[in-house]
Amino acid sequence: MGPILPVSVLIVSVAFLHFSKAELPTACNNKGDCPVNSNCNTDCVCDVGYKLNTGKDGCIQKVIGDTCTADTDCKVVDNSKCKTEETRTCICADAYKHQESDDTCIAKVIGDTCTADTDCKEVDNSKCKTDAPRTCICADTYKHQQSDDTFIGDTCTENTDCKEVDNSKCKTDAPRTCICADTYKHQQSDDTCIAKVIGNTCAADTDCEAVDNSLCKTDAPRTCVCADAYEHQESDDTCIAKAVNEIQCTADGGGCEKIENALCDAESEKCQCSPNFVMNVNTCESNIAASIRIGVTTVVLSVFAAIWTMFR
Repeated sequence: MGPILPVSVLIVSVAFLHFSKAELPTACNNKGDCPVNSNCNTDCVCDVGYKLNTGKDGCIQKVIGDTCTADTDCKVVDNSKCKTEETRTCICADAYKHQESDDTCIAKVIGDTCTADTDCKEVDNSKCKTDAPRTCICADTYKHQQSDDTFIGDTCTENTDCKEVDNSKCKTDAPRTCICADTYKHQQSDDTCIAKVIGNTCAADTDCEAVDNSLCKTDAPRTCVCADAYEHQESDDTCIAKAVNEIQCTADGGGCEKIENALCDAESEKCQCSPNFVMNVNTCESNIAASIRIGVTTVVLSVFAAIWTMFR
């Protein structure tokens, strides 16, 4: 026969069991005699995960900080558990933290305290810092991004990693980051990639193709410029055709070869229209065509003048 426990110990044990069940001062015959979230055991007893309310006439769910003996006592709060050391109370599980505003357990984020990498597991590519103060940080090849958006400069492994930014790509050499595509540049004000314009840096003519009639300057610093027969119009950042006689040329005709019926004037080193041709801004047209154009214009003006005279 085993040792007989002192009466005082038995009384304390019974008292502990009595109070740990969170009994209501209500006798019962079945569950229907008891309030919500309780059941019948001679007296009404709160269900697991619930406790007596302040009036001791009902059962309310346990919250973080309430006493417990097992994880099931805390089950009403998602992502919680019962602390294993004294005093045993409901706490948030390792990868979660207590949000007091609504007494819930929410996932830990970068900057929250931790003791092991598993405490940070709800954040992909994170770990727990090994030196004090120990907090969740991004793993070595990652950086903290405070929103779910992708930005120029973020790490990447392929172009699709950068797809949230229009006209971007993943740099092919290390360190691999999102950059603007060749014909675009980074606009920091709104973190977008906008088309390169005259004056922007380039490495090849294709870098400047967003601007018609432009090319990449061959000498340093390499920038987008207008092609030889064109000039920069700052008002709309376009390259517009120069007048024939504004185009620089060389004695052998270099510079005028793209203008039909034009040649280089050696004295001025500017293009001019060949004999029997006249300049029409950036082209050279025959005297006959010019005469016809002038004649048509004269006839139209004469008709308007006649009509105006009739209705004066």
